[in-house]
Amino acid sequence: IFIDECAATTEPEVLIPILGLGCLKSEIFSNVVLIGDHKQLPPVINSNFAKELGLGVSLMERMMKLERYKPNPDFDNRFVVQLLDNYRSHPAILHFSNEEFYDSKLRAKNESDEVMLGTKWQELPNKDFPIIFHSNETASRKKENDTSSFNDGEANLVQDYVTRLLQSEIDGRKIVGDDIGVVTPYLAQREKLKRMLPKDVEIGTSEYYQGREKLIIIISTVKSKANVGFLSDERRLNVCLTRAKALMIVIGNPNTLEVIY
Repeated sequence: IFIDECAATTEPEVLIPILGLGCLKSEIFSNVVLIGDHKQLPPVINSNFAKELGLGVSLMERMMKLERYKPNPDFDNRFVVQLLDNYRSHPAILHFSNEEFYDSKLRAKNESDEVMLGTKWQELPNKDFPIIFHSNETASRKKENDTSSFNDGEANLVQDYVTRLLQSEIDGRKIVGDDIGVVTPYLAQREKLKRMLPKDVEIGTSEYYQGREKLIIIISTVKSKANVGFLSDERRLNVCLTRAKALMIVIGNPNTLEVIY
């Protein structure tokens, strides 16, 4: 029994196929393979009460904390196999998540012209490092009668970067809207950006972008010297920082982000 995206699924949902298909007279007779990444987004649980009772911890995450499954020098790959070769991103884009979440085991294998394209953008400060952090200290605000946050200053900066990219040719290639993805953790910021950007530029939350990729990713972190909310979730951070193939632009308040990380 193979269960895909197991780390993003609640434990009862995973037990249904295991018990329904893999048991005979209360004995498990099937081999069960759990596939997923417990370092990325967990199951989506809307009930705080359910979270307190542990429903937000997937079967895969719970098992990976057991002694048998913990990485160690005598790692037994009969129990755990980790995919190591990354064919998505430029090595510099992969570097932080690789060090922070994967014990520097991942290997950037894609050296195609497409992955190297970001280093040839004429506005990139460091041609060997296709990542831009744009400091912005505009205050974030909340929608009236809502808990979701938005940031006008960041939205304007995202619009400016998208406009400049769409007017660019990088190494002779015209950048189009479908090459660009915008990731932001807040629905209010997403709705604001949808009104400001071309329709073929995809805008979504971390959940929307899990398992997806774009040539260029712009991240709007939104929060500025306030309750950091979603930004404190390292798994959302990991998803956000690993969607770009060739160029990543992060817009945020360094003082706020420094406190978190």
